[in-house]
Amino acid sequence: MGENKVAVCHMSGSQYPDKADCFRPEIMYPEFKACKFQKISGGQNNAYEMVRKCLKLMKYDAAHIDTENWNPLSNIIRLRDHVVLKPNMVMHYNQNPAGGLECLYTHPSVVAAVIDYVLLALTNKDGEIEGRVTVGDAPMQECDFDQLVKESGYDVLIDYYANAGISIQLVDFRNVRTVTHGGIKIKQSSDRDLGVTVCLDSASEFAGLSKKRIENLRITNYNPQILRRHHSENKHEYKVAEEILDADVVINIPKPKTHRKAGVTIALKNLVGMNANKEYLPHHTLGSKKQGGDAYQDPNLFLRISDQFLDWKNYHMQNERYLTARFLQLPSGAFSKLGKCLGERYREGSWYGNDTVWRTILDLNKIVFYADKDGNMSPQKKRRMLIVADMIVAGEKDGPVAPSPKRSGMIAMGEDPVCFDETICALMGISPTFIPTIAHAREIKQFPLSNERCAVIDSNDERWNNKTAEEISREDSLGFVENPGWKR
Repeated sequence: MGENKVAVCHMSGSQYPDKADCFRPEIMYPEFKACKFQKISGGQNNAYEMVRKCLKLMKYDAAHIDTENWNPLSNIIRLRDHVVLKPNMVMHYNQNPAGGLECLYTHPSVVAAVIDYVLLALTNKDGEIEGRVTVGDAPMQECDFDQLVKESGYDVLIDYYANAGISIQLVDFRNVRTVTHGGIKIKQSSDRDLGVTVCLDSASEFAGLSKKRIENLRITNYNPQILRRHHSENKHEYKVAEEILDADVVINIPKPKTHRKAGVTIALKNLVGMNANKEYLPHHTLGSKKQGGDAYQDPNLFLRISDQFLDWKNYHMQNERYLTARFLQLPSGAFSKLGKCLGERYREGSWYGNDTVWRTILDLNKIVFYADKDGNMSPQKKRRMLIVADMIVAGEKDGPVAPSPKRSGMIAMGEDPVCFDETICALMGISPTFIPTIAHAREIKQFPLSNERCAVIDSNDERWNNKTAEEISREDSLGFVENPGWKR
């Protein structure tokens, strides 16, 4: 594994390649000359070049760089490993009509470049691939996964390898999918009912909270009775995709964006998408900050009434009583509007006072590192991780599902998710100490996520090269505009 660093390749004016060339590189790089699956594109591929430059900046297999023997991921990936690539595939459309799709989900051209180096690491001396590769995510329940795959080009990517005789699974980790009509989520049948339940209990970041606080945990548009089955005073559990726990290596490929509940979504937050069931994931706590909640800032009778109607609506929606749910949606929305008239700026934990979602995020990161294939927590780490962030076009303002494009022209790479998020957050122009997920990640004693100090940046951009997150000034950052709820 590499030293504690974050590689940052910055290329002004860089763009994603068209899917017509199956996201192939524009150059036959020497390390791929003997690979049967590699072909050359007819056009420019900035994404591929930047991923490769990051591998060089990380100094992986440094003795063989730019030779036919270069195998940069050979120290992370071993023959016969199961490697799972986890992009961010949050939604098939941007709720910001002017935002476009490039800032919404991880672009398949970045995933393609990573896959090629994974396959190189899985290739034996006879030129045969030994191991498994899976690409998967659990997007939002209303995401049309098939439409996203088709419009983005993920289908072209998978088909390219299939035509080369290489089987790569593309998996929707969700057990439950929905479509939304009139604000009501209507269940659809799913092809899978899989996942492994992992119990953190006393090791959870929710452990030690009061009974009332636990009972008030919520996920917008989900039945709170289901959440209470999985989170109580003495029980905290999550249902994780089997593919994640079966992996030897997880390659975390986030699309960095501002985020309404978490402040930012980078490597740590991206692992929320490893869940089979979203009903296990607390996102906020009922009530105002002054009342022990974090849904909004100040006590507000109208919002309290709105939340009660919302609970009833979600209960009936879960039990497929859609007509009743639609009826209850009306007073919930009306009281919510009245609550805003009293001057409350925030709703449903979508602000800097959210004290809930960071706990969920850090619990899931503990699981991905320390849970074995059967879901039992172990004192030793069970998986290796590489992080590759797609920031050629990132997302700012009203992320994560209504972002505006931020043309950052950047690919970043690292191994330690806490150090990585600190670094990328600073490059975005947001103080890492301002983001609860990152700040609290340093405090974990049982199942720690990082024992490292801030990473040193290795970059082709002299503004950032050889600096740590603490040394990045706002003037030298990319200047992201925060989510509205995170402006103090």
